[in-house]
This record gives sequence, C-alpha cells and structure tokens, in this order.
Amino acid sequence: MADAGQPGKVLPFVGLLIADGVGADEVIARVSTDVFDLENVNGPHPFDYTDYYEPEMGEGLKRYWALGKTLVKADKLVMLKLTANELEREFAVDGRRRVNVDPGYVKEFAVVAATCKALPTAVYLGEGVYGFLLFIYRSGSFVPLDWTYPEYADHVAFFNAGRRRLYELRK
Repeated sequence: MADAGQPGKVLPFVGLLIADGVGADEVIARVSTDVFDLENVNGPHPFDYTDYYEPEMGEGLKRYWALGKTLVKADKLVMLKLTANELEREFAVDGRRRVNVDPGYVKEFAVVAATCKALPTAVYLGEGVYGFLLFIYRSGSFVPLDWTYPEYADHVAFFNAGRRRLYELRK
C-alpha cells in the first residue's frame, strides 16, 4: 500500500482566447493580478481551429499562452478555474463572453487543464471543476493524447518550455 503524500508543486499556465476589440494587455494584466502572476506571454496566435466560439465571441479570436511566475500546489487548480470563470464574466458583454481564460498546470510528466465540462477523459476535482489530461511526457517531449485539442497540440514547444521552467523554479 502506498502512503498518501503531497505531490511536488506545479507550474501554472493559462490559455487565453481574446475577442476582436478587447485589449489583450488589459486581459493579461487582470489575469496576472486576479488569477496568478504571469510571465513568458506567448502570442497573439490566430485561432482558426474551430468556429465553436464564434457565435458567442465573434470572429478574429486571438490565442495567447502564458506561464506562471511561481509554482503552486496542484490542488489550487480548482480555485484558479473558479477565479478565471469570474474574470470571464467581468469581461462579458450582454451575457456573451469576450474572453476565455483556461488555466492548467505543467508537472514533470503531464500537462493538465482545468475545465467545467464533464468530459469522459476528465477527472472530477471538486466544486464543478475537472482536470483534463492533455499531454504526457515521453522520450524528451510532451506528447498530445488522442483527445488533446489541436491548438494545444500545435504549441507543444510552449509546454516543453514550461517543463524546463518548472525544473528551474524547483532548484
């Protein structure tokens, strides 16, 4: 029998989708203030993977990625997602989101995103939040899984950089 123990701290990340006409600098500053301190902001990248968000957020969405400045306990993911959801509501106009804030974390051997969707590949964490496994680490790189969203899979270099930063911060 294995004894229950505390895992090592993880490096938070965030994926942002920002609607046309919304100031990315303002969103990034608010995420950094309200959710967790950001560094290594990467973007904008055109978001042309799906039209899923267009009815709510419009066309011309931009994707940004950012890493956290400090490590956090993995069980903070629930609170990060709930805070991110509040921020999305603040930026909404007439009940329609203008910003999508998706936090997650990088650990040694996996990347996990927070979601409020009860997906078959997500594990319930509490308070309506699930952990969605996106990558596993194998042979020197994170490897996307069959269900990993394409826009995540196309930015595997960002997550590999996050893994390197995780080890730097743990020193």
